[in-house]
Amino acid sequence: MYICNNTRNDDAPLPQRYAYGIYINSQSNTFLFNAQLCGNRRFDLIIQWPTQLTIDVLYMLIVDNLSGGSVTIFLNPSKRKFCSSLEFSPESSNYNICIYGLTVKETEYGRFYQLCSHSRGKLKGLKVADTGISDITMNFEMKETNVVELPMKHNMKKPMNVTVLRCPPASYTIIQSDTKSSEVFTHVLFLKQPNQTFVFILNSFQTIFPLPLNLESGTWTEIQMLRLSRQNCSTNKHMIAVTVHHSHVISFKTYLSMDDYKQLYILALEYLYGKNTSAQQCKPIEFFYRNKSEQYYKDILKSTSGEMIPYTKDNNGDQGSIINGAINGLFYSTLLGPKSKPPPISFYGPVRLHLKANIIFTENCNIYFSDFYCHYEQHYVTIVLTRKGSPEDDFCNTHLLMMDKDDNPFMKLSRNINGLKTVMATMGIVVEVFYTESVNIRSFLQWGHGYMSKTVLMGRGRSKPEGIPKNENCNKCNLSHKK
Repeated sequence: MYICNNTRNDDAPLPQRYAYGIYINSQSNTFLFNAQLCGNRRFDLIIQWPTQLTIDVLYMLIVDNLSGGSVTIFLNPSKRKFCSSLEFSPESSNYNICIYGLTVKETEYGRFYQLCSHSRGKLKGLKVADTGISDITMNFEMKETNVVELPMKHNMKKPMNVTVLRCPPASYTIIQSDTKSSEVFTHVLFLKQPNQTFVFILNSFQTIFPLPLNLESGTWTEIQMLRLSRQNCSTNKHMIAVTVHHSHVISFKTYLSMDDYKQLYILALEYLYGKNTSAQQCKPIEFFYRNKSEQYYKDILKSTSGEMIPYTKDNNGDQGSIINGAINGLFYSTLLGPKSKPPPISFYGPVRLHLKANIIFTENCNIYFSDFYCHYEQHYVTIVLTRKGSPEDDFCNTHLLMMDKDDNPFMKLSRNINGLKTVMATMGIVVEVFYTESVNIRSFLQWGHGYMSKTVLMGRGRSKPEGIPKNENCNKCNLSHKK
């Protein structure tokens, strides 16, 4: 499908009655798009929308369902009419025609467009071929809406390489990295959130595009980018171009805001206090523990330092957690069984390292709530434990919810009957501790502050490098069920 450069006068007034007895509604705004097709067939699209609806740009996509190719057409609705030529045979394939009504949005960072209305139709090739009618006329009534499905459903073998770079607290950059040509393209970026859809038109080739707007926090977001050829037909009012490449639909979750963390904290409290009284009570935690492979611990003990080094937080739990990929730490568990001992099994490795909890969790630490999630059955709370004044502590102090280390329902410091500091943790939720400092295992073992034991291995015997996302369908630990 491609476009000729022939255009005709689009300033002529619209007639009161158009082809084949179709009348134009005087109560609506109307735009007429007239195209000359192969074999001198005429293709007329009558686009109408309520007079109270303001549309700054009409964006039309004609998508060939067989090949995935498409034509992009930008129209200035104030001109009411545009005539051009499109060289394709409508009887040879089936086409989806999507029309988007867009309003202009201006910020200090740039211009973009917000969806305000939409209409779509199908042009079926066989039906067109059977009619014997030389010309085609289609009516489109624009309906007010803020959300639509992204346009390109055809899966390309080699889609555009587009990624999203997230930077806390709420900055998002689109990176397009597969173009080696010096040719200048126009790119169209669709961005869809649950309650709004935006369109960005990039008139010069950009490999890096910071989004010039604030996105709704803690929300699944979809993007899709289209690459257009050089403008085949362009005036100061309208533009037509062929879509030469596009990306798959890419999904990502925006970061949780501080308000989101407060709401998630409340959900965790509701879940905990919904348990029986005994489950709410905190138990003394003598040891934090961590399961890994035998080789993992052998390599550390053979090293010069004997230190277990923190690694970057993966995407386990809520995909919108602001600590994912942002800070380093090591996970430890506090879960105890009915006899106040850790479970005899593990999914993460057959060797369990036990470290004195009150040596790690001290008055020199700060404690932050960072997640509440489940993997379909067991619910977890993730607590970040930092050394005061460390870079990780500064990050968490800015972006997470700090808890009172001496008085909170999940994990706290307390004094036992001998007046010694002890760590207490609830058993109503599995409390995971993400400790942001390195630990010298050799020193802990030599001083009697820790020991190793064997456990029964279950499942894979190791964690997934990328982590396991939370169960998005749970109505107890998902904010989307409460918004």
